Amino acid sequence: MNNKLQVVGFSLGVTAIIALTVYAVFAFDTSKTQSTTVDSNNQLEDALVVLPDDWQKGNLESKVKVIEYSDLQCPACAVVDDQIVKPVIEQYSDKITFSYRHFPLSMHENAVPAAWASEAAGLQGKFWEMHDILFARQDEWNATSTPETVYKNYAAELGIDTEKFMIDYNSSFVKEMVQEDANRAASLDLNSTPTFFVNGVKVPPLRSKEDLEHAIKSALE
Repeated sequence: MNNKLQVVGFSLGVTAIIALTVYAVFAFDTSKTQSTTVDSNNQLEDALVVLPDDWQKGNLESKVKVIEYSDLQCPACAVVDDQIVKPVIEQYSDKITFSYRHFPLSMHENAVPAAWASEAAGLQGKFWEMHDILFARQDEWNATSTPETVYKNYAAELGIDTEKFMIDYNSSFVKEMVQEDANRAASLDLNSTPTFFVNGVKVPPLRSKEDLEHAIKSALE
């Protein structure tokens, strides 16, 4: 897979109250992700380092590596992405490497298909665009029994070849990419989204932009 690079503030104001409420209600899932048996040694080693074929933003040469394990159907993930992740990446784009990984929770029926859609879009250079539209329009697809139809329409909006998109969406390659991320999350015994690591150190659940900034600033020292 090609190297995945692209750089994307927003203040927390009143929306922060909503963000905290959503995060508290939805961010935790006591069930495990939908994953297969893990090669624990290899998966654990890869789980905490940025890999060449991760979806990345920022400065790829930076010494500070931020990894997010996220679920595209998770309401908390959508809020945190909009209110925390994007502003932090914009502010620290020259100082950090940000890596996104899939951690579809079993409580979210369409989380895995959504991850497939983002990977299929990524094969046409539109991962981050699909990632953003999936978060922004969760209400349109999170309860549908035919999510692939919605995702195909999003692909068309993004100027993606929809025939190739659907082939890739259903391919074993795309499904394996998502599963590899899920396996890495499983190797870390994660049970909530979003979960962040900065230089391999787990960041406590984020309640504000400053929480992630603090971890980044500490790593930069």
